Amino acid sequence: SIPQSYVSSLAPISAAALWADARGRNGGANTGMQGGDSGQLETAYVVCIHRAYYPSAGPQDCFTFRHPKRPFEATNDRTAELSFEVQEDTLVHGFAGYFDCVLYGDVRMSIHPDTYSKGMFSWFPMFFPLQVPVYLRKGQTLRSHWFRRHDDRKVWYEWAISEPAPTALQNPGGRSWAIGL
Repeated sequence: SIPQSYVSSLAPISAAALWADARGRNGGANTGMQGGDSGQLETAYVVCIHRAYYPSAGPQDCFTFRHPKRPFEATNDRTAELSFEVQEDTLVHGFAGYFDCVLYGDVRMSIHPDTYSKGMFSWFPMFFPLQVPVYLRKGQTLRSHWFRRHDDRKVWYEWAISEPAPTALQNPGGRSWAIGL
């Protein structure tokens, strides 16, 4: 089966311009990351990240998929809890999402910073914004919760933070952003 497996990974990111674009700082009815309603901050965006700071040691694996699906995996729904120790005082605006995919045998395709496929320029990370950026001090833990859900028509992601202070669940039920099946 191609692909044989893939892993998604996430890292907290300080990226004021990306967050402002997602919030809709430019207003108007343009497409992309502009608009200004609360749903804009419950949508993940495929972006080429230029100006950003990564306050933790690096991305952590979030969801793993293998094909064909194993018998004990009734669905492709997933949950994960990821904790990051912040190495410097910073304002976290969201998370950068990456993937590493084994197509077949030793043939890989990856946008993960540690295993990036050289010459690959047509795939970019995802940016998962927070509704409200979170300020953390050096040594604090950022604990995040991730959910991949589906129904008969769509797949969606939900996310929240529980530490240093809990936030509301973003994109519950795929209300702002979903991927059609």
